[in-house]
Amino acid sequence: MADNLSPPAHSAVKMIPKNEVLKVTGTGSGEAVSDLQRLTPTQQAGLWLAGAVGLAIVGVIVFVAVVWFQTAPKPPVLPPLPAVTDPAKAKDALAGYQALNQAALENYKALNAEAINRVSNLFDLFATRALLPIFTSILGYIFGSRAAAAAANSKAAE
Repeated sequence: MADNLSPPAHSAVKMIPKNEVLKVTGTGSGEAVSDLQRLTPTQQAGLWLAGAVGLAIVGVIVFVAVVWFQTAPKPPVLPPLPAVTDPAKAKDALAGYQALNQAALENYKALNAEAINRVSNLFDLFATRALLPIFTSILGYIFGSRAAAAAANSKAAE
């Protein structure tokens, strides 16, 4: 019984080896020509470094999220409206209750803004100022060295 999942023997299925990059260039006639080029060992190391720095940035995002959830203030729990039986004192009691609620809301807003500021500073310090420049320089080297190699190869072919 033939296995339906395997390609037939006459099919033109190509297995692309690991660590190879597909470069597609147009020929002008609407067809694409593929030219497989293997990464140099330095480019492979740069790719691994870029992946490691990218994972470190993801780790920083997770760390910042955990810090946020631990330091974010809980919403205020407001006391119940006081039970006042005298209509003359009800207006004063309601005004006092509203002032207490307003103060609790302002306090919550200030604490929340401080927690957001702390988390933003952590992310800015670790990811934006430390890891992102490293990540972009590694990627710039990888793509720059590929472009320089391609330019050298095309110049040598002339």
